Amino acid sequence: MKNILFLLPLLIALGIGGYSMTRKSENDGKSAVLYFESFDGGGPVYSFEVEDPDIVSVSSRREYDKPDHEEMTGAGYKVIATVTGIKPGETFINVSADSPIAYEPDQRYSAVVDENLKVTLTRLPDPELSPAHDAVLAMQIGDDIYYGSFTDEPEADAFKKELSSGATEFSLESAEDGFSGNILNALTVNEKVFEAKPGMLALTGEDEILICTKEKELTGVPIAVFEKLPEALPEGGSLSVLIWIEWGE
Repeated sequence: MKNILFLLPLLIALGIGGYSMTRKSENDGKSAVLYFESFDGGGPVYSFEVEDPDIVSVSSRREYDKPDHEEMTGAGYKVIATVTGIKPGETFINVSADSPIAYEPDQRYSAVVDENLKVTLTRLPDPELSPAHDAVLAMQIGDDIYYGSFTDEPEADAFKKELSSGATEFSLESAEDGFSGNILNALTVNEKVFEAKPGMLALTGEDEILICTKEKELTGVPIAVFEKLPEALPEGGSLSVLIWIEWGE
């Protein structure tokens, strides 16, 4: 028998152009976390509906961009919602928003809790969305976020699945053709010669990823293109990036 839906009214204001992503909690490595960019004054009020509250619980807190901006109209802040496992199983979290000035589509997440009470969140696409609501790749470097379009290569779909459980942090090092690093799970890559461009994300091996910084022929498979990314890349050294998937409106 289906459990009665449990409504957790976390009144969270989300600003226009907000983003969400998931990753493991920095506290104990088990909880999963949803992040939202927001501002005071007129943003949507968020509600979290947990279909089986015996499996997970949700709590939240605000983190203002600047300490002296608390409770100031227009002040920016992040909302951090933590999903904690209670017992093994799977349930779903429905996220809805209400605002007089901003529109934010509803979101639905699968929450899976393993035997060690580790939570894995996966954002589910809305089956009613039109083809225009395609998955886009988001990349955070420092405080800035850049959006890229996936290519039509089969490897791009495989990389989407690699990120399906949430945002992943990559540590990249300066290389001859850009910034290179490793992904967690090896993917099947049918390498070919392609014309690389600055801001292109490519797989150059089964477990190697490259942010291209030069226009030249390379061997591998391009999986996404970021038009505004080149201006954010340093001249060399190391680079830490956080990558996740969003669905466009």
